[in-house]
Amino acid sequence: QQQQQQQHVPSRLFHKTVMCRYHLRQSCNKGNACTFAHSRRDLQPLPDLQRTRPCPEMLHRGLCRNPQCRYAHVASELRRVNDRTEPVPEVTCRGGGGHGGGRSGGRGS
Repeated sequence: QQQQQQQHVPSRLFHKTVMCRYHLRQSCNKGNACTFAHSRRDLQPLPDLQRTRPCPEMLHRGLCRNPQCRYAHVASELRRVNDRTEPVPEVTCRGGGGHGGGRSGGRGS
């Protein structure tokens, strides 16, 4: 059941974040059930996915040198998609070294 919920997350996250191309051609037959926006008023902002997953470089190499990296580098940076500030306590960032108090490489230099 949890796996089924995770499979439905993208459709819920991106619900009405893009205009319906069929509605623009006046050929959408889904009406209110359509997951795409039918007007500018319906259009929702894209979700902020920053720091919702561990950094692949940190996991693989234990070091990330990209100062614009949008991934989490320590467990305390991980957050839920719908919550911009609360860390995800049950998830831990795995990987090699460099998990001390902050990110390794490129930051603050």
